[in-house]
Amino acid sequence: MTEKQLQNLLKEFRVPAHIRAHMEKVAMLARWLGSKLKKRGHKIDVIRLRQACLLHDLAKMCEITQFDAPLLATATYADVTVWKRLAKKYAKVGHVKAASGIMGSIGEEKLAKIILKHRFDALIDPVPSKRPSTWEEKLLYYADKRVMHDKIVTLKVRLKDGNKRYIKKNKVPANNAGMEKAVYTLENEICLAAGIRPEQLSETKIGRA
Repeated sequence: MTEKQLQNLLKEFRVPAHIRAHMEKVAMLARWLGSKLKKRGHKIDVIRLRQACLLHDLAKMCEITQFDAPLLATATYADVTVWKRLAKKYAKVGHVKAASGIMGSIGEEKLAKIILKHRFDALIDPVPSKRPSTWEEKLLYYADKRVMHDKIVTLKVRLKDGNKRYIKKNKVPANNAGMEKAVYTLENEICLAAGIRPEQLSETKIGRA
């Protein structure tokens, strides 16, 4: 996929600025980690990793049922039309499967697979092949869990925020504790392989890289 094609997808699906900002920060963090892993001899496709990060929430608006005032203040009629179309088509499957399906429909099967593995419960999927297994899949999953909105935060802060939002919607997963444990295990795996500590992943540290 070329950079122009990637940007055209973001425009086609009318991805709002705040979601783009989140994906850009996820991409920045994932690439930083990827570079550390490459220096230590791990094989990583950093180009495809970046593209997956910049597209993983491509269809996020399919899960938004109400548009708040700040969003509507900058949205156009065309934006809202596309968002409603996304909700109608993908609300039942969610943004992860939607974005993965879109990638698959345009022949980007490898990107589709990476994106599909970033759903929250993927780490403990009963089917091993559906869990993140490649470095690209693991780094997208982990970086997404370290970025709250467009800021790098600790897993503790990010998971706490996510739980609050799920509680409001009465959708706290029954296996939430198991998923959180798996996320911390993945963090340890990545940081050990990269030769860093989790606390080194900060806005200041990554911004200087």
